[in-house]
Amino acid sequence: MKKTDELFNEVQLTLSQRGSIYGNAGVNHRRISELWSGYYDSYISPEQVAMMMLLVKVSRLSQTSDHEDSLKDLLGYGLIYHQIVREMKGEDDGI
Repeated sequence: MKKTDELFNEVQLTLSQRGSIYGNAGVNHRRISELWSGYYDSYISPEQVAMMMLLVKVSRLSQTSDHEDSLKDLLGYGLIYHQIVREMKGEDDGI
């Protein structure tokens, strides 16, 4: 397995690359929130979207605990969750 700082650097790079493709993660999660809320006819918040994506990764890691891609995704969604919560508090620093 990779060193922690190397793993974090890769996650930050991936988030940056994804941001240039899909736009700001907070904006994207708000969009997902609106779509999921409409589909379920019940409000699902952007932070709940990030939390549910985290849980998908937790489920996958429970099957294959050493799968590096799922671990990177888990870390990435954790950072996205953090960003969304900070944005809601008016403390946006972006990813």
